[in-house]
Amino acid sequence: MTYLIGIDGGGTGCRALLCTADGEVRGRGSGGAANIMTNSDGAFASIVEASRKACSNAGLPDAVLGESYAFLGLAGANIGDRAGQIAARLPFAKCRVATDAVIALQGAVGDADGTVAIIGTGSVFISRRGDSIRIVGGWGFTVGDQASGVGVTPLAVGNQDQVGGGEEVGRGGVAHRGDHQLDGFVCCRGVDGASVSYTHLTLPTKIVKWRARWAAGR
Repeated sequence: MTYLIGIDGGGTGCRALLCTADGEVRGRGSGGAANIMTNSDGAFASIVEASRKACSNAGLPDAVLGESYAFLGLAGANIGDRAGQIAARLPFAKCRVATDAVIALQGAVGDADGTVAIIGTGSVFISRRGDSIRIVGGWGFTVGDQASGVGVTPLAVGNQDQVGGGEEVGRGGVAHRGDHQLDGFVCCRGVDGASVSYTHLTLPTKIVKWRARWAAGR
């Protein structure tokens, strides 16, 4: 039997869904970061890991992947020939790779016209009207993604630094709106009572996860 596999790969994690040709979901799996621009080898490993877990979850051997058709929405697929390069390495019988923005749009509005803003580890805006699709952003941290967690956090830190009269209240990474420890952070409270934590040594995904928890007050 030929199975269909859908892959959603972003800068923080990767998810795989395995189903039959008539759409019956048989298995699910997950893996690590799958941005093919920032780390193609790591993305490849995460995609394969998530796919194998989906097979295991369905009670099927890994060999099924070689007989399956896959569609992958991956961060970084819009950069150069990254999509073609990763597609040539994957273990599927046939596969197609698109940017993760495309699958987000399809998942949100189906075949209808619409616009989606994806604000996560990276950021991208995508809009469809008729047969026309327009994408803004999604070029990575170096030249864009200003709306992402990684893009917004330095701005918040910069604004905090400009408040003046701030008080350093602790080192070691304890956020004051929750007990979320991150090594190397310096926690400060500004004159308005707001608290931020930051470090130039923290990985982007760590910043994003911490910032999301802090903003939610958890």
